[in-house]
Amino acid sequence: MVPTWEDHRPTYAALLREATAHGEVKVAVMVEEDVPLVRANLAADGVDLSRLEITSPIDTIWMRDFGPVAIDTPSGRGVAVQTMMLSG
Repeated sequence: MVPTWEDHRPTYAALLREATAHGEVKVAVMVEEDVPLVRANLAADGVDLSRLEITSPIDTIWMRDFGPVAIDTPSGRGVAVQTMMLSG
């Protein structure tokens, strides 16, 4: 089985509902033609689209190398740390 968006849709929707409740959120969509469907699904799932920016198309599968990483500090406080990819 290959996991798909639909397999994880409830989890992504819950994450995006919580994130948009606290700030602006960017979502990357690989194929530009999928943006209307993604937008419609997120709206149906209760995500605040006014606080959501969709970026498309994305020309890389290596998103983990570009985004922040969420970590817990020793005190238990969660923080986001921006990483960067170094080539060479």
